[in-house]
Amino acid sequence: MTTSNHHARTRRETDPQSPTSVWYFIGAVFAFTLPNMLFDDFGGWPRILFLTLGLIVMVAGFVQLRREFRAKSRRAESPRRGG
Repeated sequence: MTTSNHHARTRRETDPQSPTSVWYFIGAVFAFTLPNMLFDDFGGWPRILFLTLGLIVMVAGFVQLRREFRAKSRRAESPRRGG
């Protein structure tokens, strides 16, 4: 791993302003709306598949959001325990 790559990874892990759960929710919105926007002649099954995909991505987003909240609370508690 290069130094710049390691630095970027470390910065991402410690930067509270870089939530990745947001991207899961954005992906879910695209999965929900894409069939209606691009394919007017889609039947019922493809729409159900995209709806299911959107729900799965949304659940994954909630799981990631929970991880981020836990990591944030651990970072907030760690200075109190150390001192």
